[in-house]
Amino acid sequence: MPARLSAATLRHPATAAPASRTEGGRPHIERGDAGGLGYACDGQGSPNTLRDWLKRSHARGQSIRAGAAGGSVAHPGGQTSVSRILRHVLLVLPQGLGDRNRGCGVGCGRTEEARRHEGLDARRAAVPLTAFQKMVLAILADTRHIESYLAGGTALHHTPRSIRFSNDIDFFHDTFDAVKESFEQDIEVLEKNGYEVTIRESQPGFINARVRKGSQETFVDWAHDSAWRFMPLVRDEVGGLLLHEVDLAINKVLTLAFRGEVRDYVDTLYAHQEILSLGAIVWAAVAKDPGYSPLSLLGFLGRRGCYRPEEFATLRLAKPVDLIESKRTWLAALSDADAFIRERPYYEAGCLYYSPSRELFVTPTSNHSLQEQGLVTHFGCIGGILPRVERFT
Repeated sequence: MPARLSAATLRHPATAAPASRTEGGRPHIERGDAGGLGYACDGQGSPNTLRDWLKRSHARGQSIRAGAAGGSVAHPGGQTSVSRILRHVLLVLPQGLGDRNRGCGVGCGRTEEARRHEGLDARRAAVPLTAFQKMVLAILADTRHIESYLAGGTALHHTPRSIRFSNDIDFFHDTFDAVKESFEQDIEVLEKNGYEVTIRESQPGFINARVRKGSQETFVDWAHDSAWRFMPLVRDEVGGLLLHEVDLAINKVLTLAFRGEVRDYVDTLYAHQEILSLGAIVWAAVAKDPGYSPLSLLGFLGRRGCYRPEEFATLRLAKPVDLIESKRTWLAALSDADAFIRERPYYEAGCLYYSPSRELFVTPTSNHSLQEQGLVTHFGCIGGILPRVERFT
């Protein structure tokens, strides 16, 4: 069953974007608002129009404007973001607890079918959180909005089968101003409910605090992140609003390439086994960070995976990780990803592949065309967008 969609009037730094589609097997995003981007990736001229456009924009120091909705907001360090305007946003609403009990933890490879990606209906109520973290999330769920949502490890492991417990709660925000506003609002709510909040770090676009009540505590991050994503935010009973799992997986792969901590390695293996293959995630991730090509990003990931038992001991795991099996899985994932990247046409780089009949993002094979496999390309935009499927219109 497809997920129910709800049009809610919320604040977001972009105008409504058209859905992505394909023309003649080439990726295409319609001209016009296009989520405020104002470009077309139509396979004409330069095949990497999306990435080239983004690079030119950054080089000129321009902001990505939201259509004719107004100017941009300047931030410290010369960064810019679009101004906030009123618009209608589609949210993906879960319809109940699905069967995700098949599969296994880190170190055990799984097939595409066994992975049981949940498609548009990606989030569930059962979560691997401590009782205290659940209490904090429940209190703050009502303060989440389209510019303030649950992300990071807490959102990625939002499933009862996850083996890792996150040490903190991460709220991402589309603008620097939203970080400050959300923090102030959340602090007021927490203190009214008897929680003690101590700021540990504060800088433009990032605030970290300890939240304590009695002998229990957790850490909460309020951070800025790009509003560019593949899917709209997901409505959740526990977390309020959170990133779709494919966007969480993409963020995690980019984080592993950048800092390479053992938790990022565990999370990336989890995403590879439970959400989408590493190759398909890397292929899509270059659209969010156009500084990478798929092979260069894979090259950075290939330098990861060398971790000692004492590093795993610093993590809060539901069960031990088999280091030998996890390394075998990681090397196989890298090898498969390399083959996948080299087989795909370069003008599709930066997309996901969606199966309308199965309602899943999948990894296509190389021996059949996308049409023969019943797949369509799906490109991201500011705020995310649902795949263009006829029955959803």
